[in-house]
Amino acid sequence: MARSGSGQAAGYRLLLDVRRFQAEVAGSPAVRIEVGAKLLKVDAMAIVGSRSFEVRQGASSDDAGTLAAAFAAALGTLGHEIAGWTLASGQAQATPAR
Repeated sequence: MARSGSGQAAGYRLLLDVRRFQAEVAGSPAVRIEVGAKLLKVDAMAIVGSRSFEVRQGASSDDAGTLAAAFAAALGTLGHEIAGWTLASGQAQATPAR
């Protein structure tokens, strides 16, 4: 994988679809983010993996600042999960079957 504009050709492209990005204030305040991810092998134009990710992060109150902090924490968790899955999926495709 390569960063856009790095001058390197990327072997894979990560496609993300934000399905849910919401604050839940009824009951216990929380935020919920759901993302669909697909890993595309560029040279074959084939999807080599797909997965849904969902993170729910509780918030101590429903004020805007607290909810924004909960969104930031949820995005950090989500980013970590997606990055790990992307690397594992790409490595699995690059490793020849035995």
